[in-house]
Amino acid sequence: MADEPKVTLGIENSSSMTWSAPERFREDLAELSRVQQHHIYFVVVGPKLVPTALSTSPDWLGWKLDFTYGTTDSTMPQTLRVPKTAFPESTLSFDPTKSLVLVPDSGGGQPRRVTVAEVAKAVIKAETWQVDALEGLFYFEVAYIGQSYGTDGSSKAIDRLTQGHKTVDKIFSDTQDLVDNRAVAFITIDQQLTSINAHFKTIQRGTDFSPTIRSMAKNWADVLADGPVSKATVDAAEAALITAFKPKWNELLKDFTQKDAPALVNKLKERGYSHLCIHIDLKDSYAKVKGPAKGIQSSHHTWTFNLDTGNLESPGSGSWQRRNTNF
Repeated sequence: MADEPKVTLGIENSSSMTWSAPERFREDLAELSRVQQHHIYFVVVGPKLVPTALSTSPDWLGWKLDFTYGTTDSTMPQTLRVPKTAFPESTLSFDPTKSLVLVPDSGGGQPRRVTVAEVAKAVIKAETWQVDALEGLFYFEVAYIGQSYGTDGSSKAIDRLTQGHKTVDKIFSDTQDLVDNRAVAFITIDQQLTSINAHFKTIQRGTDFSPTIRSMAKNWADVLADGPVSKATVDAAEAALITAFKPKWNELLKDFTQKDAPALVNKLKERGYSHLCIHIDLKDSYAKVKGPAKGIQSSHHTWTFNLDTGNLESPGSGSWQRRNTNF
């Protein structure tokens, strides 16, 4: 005699981007996020970074950038060493409006305003050893999670974020009016089906699981035929992330496994799944978000939901193992 097999559907992301508010309107970045199939977005609140002074450095080829950094309790001064290698074809300047500006060295092209966050990310890319010293600039709390899929994936997260969003506007207003040292930013990610894992527990040796495996393999084939990204994987990832984070500004899906998305849960269970595992990896964007497990800031979060009980199982940030789908 055998217990019912446990079958886990795994979904994770392979790329991520962090956006300061002005960056979402940069078409080159927006196109990159479309190419990478970023359908899910996080609206986050993090430190407000305000440039205060910029000078060339006599000690190295580059600049010294002074700025203020907003914590949850106060505003602190900080200095950033900016090597020329961070902007090899441009000069960083500080204009009378107290904005940072990149001016092309060639004399061609247009000067472009940049944020302290953009400068910090360029510095990390040029000098990776600075990532630990600067990681606090990218500590965020998740305020809202959403998605944009459209017809056959035609719509992406950046399209939703740049074409009017009532909740985002409310978050902007709430943050600007009530918290002087905090700012709104965005994280966008892709998502894909990456694993199907089956666990069988036997009480008697010699149990024949062949019929069960054949039946499940048929369901898996249907899912895998949808490709790595589908409306089903986007819906499942969004619902699981909202239930795990429970962002302040989300009204729906805060308990999708028990009451908020019965159609989605039933669809997954009908395909033979007993568990749904979600893993997010934000290392590409340097972002760390405060997760529900002990409130720890991390770029990696993993949750497994039991679709029968609605319970969250095995929370943590351990390494994600791709599963074998060839049963």
